[in-house]
Amino acid sequence: MKKILSLSIAIFCYIFVFGQDIYNNNTLTDSSYINIDENKVFINFGGEDITCDIKKIKYLLDKDLFSYFDLNDKYSTQLQKNVYKKTADYAELSEELNSDYAYITHSYLYVLKNLRYNTNYDVDKKCFYFRLGACESGLTKVPGYIGLSGFLNNKADVCVTFPPSRVITKKELTSDGTDYWVTQAIRTPIIPEDIALEIESGMESPDCSIALMFVVIPQRVSKEYKNWNGLILQENFILAKTVNLYVVDTRQEKVLYDLSKMLIAPVSAKKKR
Repeated sequence: MKKILSLSIAIFCYIFVFGQDIYNNNTLTDSSYINIDENKVFINFGGEDITCDIKKIKYLLDKDLFSYFDLNDKYSTQLQKNVYKKTADYAELSEELNSDYAYITHSYLYVLKNLRYNTNYDVDKKCFYFRLGACESGLTKVPGYIGLSGFLNNKADVCVTFPPSRVITKKELTSDGTDYWVTQAIRTPIIPEDIALEIESGMESPDCSIALMFVVIPQRVSKEYKNWNGLILQENFILAKTVNLYVVDTRQEKVLYDLSKMLIAPVSAKKKR
């Protein structure tokens, strides 16, 4: 098991160059990323591919040692855990956990939000209103974050920072009346029509390869309680800081447009006296 743990520590050490440099120096599959459609994390280190469930990253960010190292079955009671915490083995694993945590919270990963069947280009305003969406119960309550959910998933396991002033939010009751569908949209800056045509045409394809690429640094886990049909459920969200944002074509491995300037909140004009 310790060989696997040593490798898991090492994989988070590698910092990748993202955005256009991904396509100049690497392919998408050579870089670390979170797959929100499959709830998986894919990491490549030294030519070796590592795959784990997204919950593994949640355990790490939450510093949940027993879950992260799969020790809950071995130490199933609180008494057993308390006794184990006094051992040298626990101290060693704690050190490894802290190292892994330090690495991942200083590492860059990318998250792709597929834009299949998204909103067409606004020819008057020369921009897109890219829809993001999840049920209200599947979004974090922490302000300043938008939720990224998979195409067939209504829960946003990954929530990333984004200026609230640049997000358009609408709420509609779901068809069964049990929840609210929250539509979050981000309005892009002006995008030239030739580039917009390539984006719009790609979004209309059933096997759409046009996506928003969020380059993020994982921060922490937010544990929240949601009411679903009278049941109180705990939801754990990965909160990450967005450092760059691009529209990309994953099939051509090409950056179509750099949206990173959207990450800077607009400065309110001062009122004249």
